[in-house]
Amino acid sequence: MHIQTLLEVAKIDNKTLRLDYETATVGPTPNSKVEISLETENPHLIVSADKTKIGQVLSNLLTNAIRQSGNRGRVTVSTKLEGDDVVVKVRDEGGGIDPEVYPRLFNKFVTKSGTGLGLFISKSYVEAHGGTISAENTTRMEEPLSHLHSQ
Repeated sequence: MHIQTLLEVAKIDNKTLRLDYETATVGPTPNSKVEISLETENPHLIVSADKTKIGQVLSNLLTNAIRQSGNRGRVTVSTKLEGDDVVVKVRDEGGGIDPEVYPRLFNKFVTKSGTGLGLFISKSYVEAHGGTISAENTTRMEEPLSHLHSQ
């Protein structure tokens, strides 16, 4: 477990998490080794957010989706604007979220692999930005949905 991860959890628990807002364009990730497709209604969405923390949220969601995809390695990221919110959806073709883990998915140390802190931290970062994050199990597994306020 990385010390930085534990420090971030401590900041979240102590309500001392700080955000450093920047303007960033939401778009495809270059040089990906896995097939990642981007579906977007607006390829130039601009959000005001802490670039590092939202980058970590997206990294956590993509890492989980890639891990769940197994050998297929196909992940779809979609973005769209709903009112003042940017909705980001990450879908993979894995077997779905384990029913034992699903009800506690965003709690600390809930995992079948890894540290069980990635989605907890992601949820905290998204909520600190005034957004929400959730997960759905469907015939094609969907990773958590993130809603961030657009600029």
